[in-house]
Amino acid sequence: MKLNLLTYNDVENVTKIIVNNNIEGLFEFCSKYNNVIELLLNFKNTLFENKETISVNVSVDNFKGDIILDRKDSLVNLPEDKTHDVIVGNLKLQIGFPVIKYKNFELNKLTCIKSVDGFDLKDDDIIQLVESMPIAMYKEVYDYIENNVISNLNNVYLYYTKNELYRNKFEFTLEGIINLFVTLCKYDIEYLTKIKLILIKEGNFNLQDFNYITVEQANIFYKLLKELYDESDK
Repeated sequence: MKLNLLTYNDVENVTKIIVNNNIEGLFEFCSKYNNVIELLLNFKNTLFENKETISVNVSVDNFKGDIILDRKDSLVNLPEDKTHDVIVGNLKLQIGFPVIKYKNFELNKLTCIKSVDGFDLKDDDIIQLVESMPIAMYKEVYDYIENNVISNLNNVYLYYTKNELYRNKFEFTLEGIINLFVTLCKYDIEYLTKIKLILIKEGNFNLQDFNYITVEQANIFYKLLKELYDESDK
C-alpha cells in the first residue's frame, strides 16, 4: 500500500464537504482509497506533516478548549493493513479492510471480501457471491468480518488522552466517518481559497499544481513569496 498525504485540493474538497454537509461528496472522496486504513493513515500523515504536535479543540461537560496531541496520541490502535485467508465451506476467501463507498454500511462491510479462490472481486461480484451463499455460510463470513475486522476498526481512537473524558473513538458507521472528517479536518475554507488565489496570481501556479502539493507546502510557498515581495518593497 502506498502511503500519501492529503493534497491541497483534497483538503479544500473535504473542507467544503464538511461546510456544506455534503454526504454524497464524502462517500465519493472516501471511495478513491483502497480501504479505510489507507484513508486514516493519510489523515494522520497530513496532520503531522513537519509537525511534532497538533492542537485539537475539545468540548466536554467540564472543559472546552484546545488540547495538544503528539503523533502517538493520534489515530491510536490502527491495525496493520493486511489480508487473511479464510476457508468457509468449500470457498477460500481473502478478507481485508473495507472500502467506504456506500451509505449502507452493511454493504461497506462486504467489501472486506477481496477475492474468492484466488480471483479478485469487483463490487457486483461480491454482491452476487453473497446472494448465492447459503444462510449458514453467509453468517459465518459476516461474523468473521465483524469479529476480526470491524471490531479492530472500532478499537481505533482518533485521539487518545490520559483523561478518558477527552478521548475520541472511531466507529465504522456513517456517524463515525462524519466525526472523522469534522474532528481531523479543521481548516478555514476562506483561508484555503485565499492562499490558492495568491499562489495562482502571484506565484505562477495553476489549478492542477494543487493536486501535487499539500497545505503545509502551499503555506511554505506563500511565505517565501511574501518574503520576496516584502524585500522588493524595501
